[in-house]
Amino acid sequence: MPVYKKNQLVGKIRRQPCTSLQILSHVATIYALGCFVVFIQPTWLIAPPDSWAPVLVAAFWVMFVLDLALYGFTLCADTRYLEALPGMPDSYPDVEPRKCDDCGTEVSEPRVKHCQTCGWCMEGFDHHCRYLNVCVAGRTYKPWYAFVAFLLALVVICGFASVHALVEPLRHNLHDYHPTAFFIIMGSAAVVSNIEVLFLFLLLAQHSYFCLAGVTTLEFIKDQDPPFPGLPPKGWREAVSDAECPICHGMLGLTEAAEVDEVLFCCICQGDLGKACVSFYQCDVCDAAAVCAICYKAAASSATVTTYRATAMRRRSQALLGVMDSTRHGGGSSKNHTPSVPSRYSSFSGEPREVRVGRRSVGAMVAAVEGHPGERTSYVSPCCGAKEEESESGSSTEEG
Repeated sequence: MPVYKKNQLVGKIRRQPCTSLQILSHVATIYALGCFVVFIQPTWLIAPPDSWAPVLVAAFWVMFVLDLALYGFTLCADTRYLEALPGMPDSYPDVEPRKCDDCGTEVSEPRVKHCQTCGWCMEGFDHHCRYLNVCVAGRTYKPWYAFVAFLLALVVICGFASVHALVEPLRHNLHDYHPTAFFIIMGSAAVVSNIEVLFLFLLLAQHSYFCLAGVTTLEFIKDQDPPFPGLPPKGWREAVSDAECPICHGMLGLTEAAEVDEVLFCCICQGDLGKACVSFYQCDVCDAAAVCAICYKAAASSATVTTYRATAMRRRSQALLGVMDSTRHGGGSSKNHTPSVPSRYSSFSGEPREVRVGRRSVGAMVAAVEGHPGERTSYVSPCCGAKEEESESGSSTEEG
């Protein structure tokens, strides 16, 4: 049994370029907290001992220290997947490993996804936080959840204090020196604080539902059963080589390309068939199993399954489908021979296949605003400047 590496805490913050949304969120939070500390706290500290104000000030600083520690841990913790040694753990006896094409990592656990922003496969991937610009995955999910909860409590105090100051302005020294500046500062602080309260409350409620349902943000947005991304099931090569579904052993047929907004993944390599927009092999019994052309061809070999991003999958699938079509129509023999189905109609039922599209619920919109699934629409090449990747992002669904 091989010895597997474990993720360890790294002593440095990830050096990702700061995004405009990251800067804006930090400035808004610092402004809300700063207005409370500079303008409201002095008045509350001189309140009578039996007043609620000193208690709220003490609670504010306790939660601030805890939240700052959680913030630092979330930024510094190493969530990369490092278990890339050969062999499989005893806890996953019914699956095979797969390989990530982007970073070359051999994955032997479910819920491991490559984040295009961080450039690494992340263990227990949930989402890439837009506002912290780090991946929330595995060992950082619980600290991140607690960080959001404490931050919500802090901005609730700041929002309440700002509104209370506007209601009773005569208690504050700034109002005596410059009433206009007081109302501008306190009014803007109240607006910023209450907007953050609303967003953080929805965010926390959304993730509380995820925790109760046992799903990740990625699984919810992509509408996939947990765990996702998964691993190839044992025995899939024999089934696919015989043109059978690896799940229910129904017949596999070549069908037309998926719609761009359709939620459809290869059940072997977990590649995104919707974004790739290429023809694939589909089971006409369970209707949920889809096999990309790359995995269909790889079934005849013993090579490790590789997960490609959409653009690479499109190029390779189109090339393989062209070779297979020429083999079928050229009189040659092919082990992986399946009937070609020109449209999405089941040869058994005669009914059209149900097309699953991305979620359009309020929860999906909140999750999409909060973060994204580790995909990006553009990248910068040091020698060629900025380039646009071909429809790599689809729906923006990684959270903050």
